Amino acid sequence: KATVSVLNCSRAQGRRGARTPMAEDATHAEKVRGTFDELDLQRARAFGMDEWITILQRLRIEFPLGVMRELFDRMDANRDGRVTYGEYTKFAEAYPTLLDSLYYRAKDYWTDVQ
Repeated sequence: KATVSVLNCSRAQGRRGARTPMAEDATHAEKVRGTFDELDLQRARAFGMDEWITILQRLRIEFPLGVMRELFDRMDANRDGRVTYGEYTKFAEAYPTLLDSLYYRAKDYWTDVQ
């Protein structure tokens, strides 16, 4: 199985911190908003496969490429190649453990780079 290599970057595209504050005791809704904001690199209110893979790599979540694509396909309910906040919210409800992993990895990432 091929695993995508981890990117070695100290700051995500010039951003100086997470766009949504990431509290240790965040509610489910705060985790959804915080992780979605991290995934939406271009602030287009949706993200594509490339952004998904980029963020997973930055957060050092090392899934095989096929798993990353399968997860993206599960999020992209209408199969348009973009995941909207509504689609992401439904995915996060179905996969709360993955949401927690993304959230706490993103929180740790921004703590480390600041």
